[in-house]
Amino acid sequence: DVPSWYPFTSLGHARTAGRALALFHRAARDFSLPPTGPGVLASSVAIVASADPLAELRRLIAARPGLARAVAHRSLVEDFAHYHLSAVETTAPLLRALGAQWAHGDWHASNLIWSSTRPNATVTGVLDLGLANRTFAVHDLAVALERSTVDWLDLAGTGHVTADLEVVDALLDGYEEVHPLDERELAALVAVLPVVHLEYALSEVEYFAEVVRTPANANLAYDGYFIGHTRWFEEAAGSVLIDHVQRRALRC
Repeated sequence: DVPSWYPFTSLGHARTAGRALALFHRAARDFSLPPTGPGVLASSVAIVASADPLAELRRLIAARPGLARAVAHRSLVEDFAHYHLSAVETTAPLLRALGAQWAHGDWHASNLIWSSTRPNATVTGVLDLGLANRTFAVHDLAVALERSTVDWLDLAGTGHVTADLEVVDALLDGYEEVHPLDERELAALVAVLPVVHLEYALSEVEYFAEVVRTPANANLAYDGYFIGHTRWFEEAAGSVLIDHVQRRALRC
């Protein structure tokens, strides 16, 4: 009876979700299928883990004619270079130093089955693997943090949103009960957070422009999601989240 995208109702739920994600990653570690290719409403790390992200972006546009049409009136390569390139160039080598594996791609409270509504509820099942792909566990953890600790709908409605740092800590604490993050993983987590969304955001631009044909939503996906999320991380509220995770890393 809880709407999709509703945040965790307690810190206990956040911690339990973090622990369940680590168990999911442990279970998926030896799943050996290659990654799926780019597509509509698809998650990947082809760009954010690339040694040449601009070339990878151009390959993506060439491989996705629908996306090319959707951004024909945009300066996509220039926008990527302006808003994302520096962060991706920092992130990519840190990700490539870690082992790639299959991951969920959309970890948030609505995609989990809960044993009850009580704060001590357990996760009894996992839903919606439509965004699952071969990425990195740290990338998937960053997705979970972004999905679960920042109310992006408030950003679209009010122009201002902050991260719930208590939920950040609870989710990470739960994850580390099962898999303590080492120095390399924590560095990659901090680096990837501002750009963890960008490849899925581009797939949403294509989806709204080419599949459901709602230009307003395609523009929102481009300006508010593809660009807007990264810009938020550069502003004061987003910097608070990055600094908070960075401080956790320094304590390890």
